[in-house]
Amino acid sequence: MLELASLGYLDFNQETVPADEKVVPVYDPELSAPGYNLVILRVLATVQLFDAQGNVVHSWKPPGILLFSNAEMLENGNLLVSGAATEKSNGHLLLLSWDGKVLFRKRILSHHDSDWMPNGKIAALTKSFRLVPWVSETQKIRDN
Repeated sequence: MLELASLGYLDFNQETVPADEKVVPVYDPELSAPGYNLVILRVLATVQLFDAQGNVVHSWKPPGILLFSNAEMLENGNLLVSGAATEKSNGHLLLLSWDGKVLFRKRILSHHDSDWMPNGKIAALTKSFRLVPWVSETQKIRDN
């Protein structure tokens, strides 16, 4: 018998959910955990916040951003977005306010994860390309 060890990325949805449409067809409070779900639509550079019943509570779509790899909602309602891409460059770290304004933008090859640390700094997974002689003398690898 096969068991699911983990669920990979659920990705590449090409449309958002209209605010008046529910994404949870059947809601049973006895079987549902309370709270909210943050859904990242990577290729649309959109984040939607849903309640347990499937209602869109809020959504963010930063102007000029084509895609991003991850977003995390902070306690104050801001979003920390990793791996944002524009037409001209890839890899931005963004801080968006609740109303979608860009509060902070840093050109950095961040992707997949970032976190606001207790000391006020941001930790972000980044990548660079470098030679690793024991892997290849000529081919650079992506180092995370």
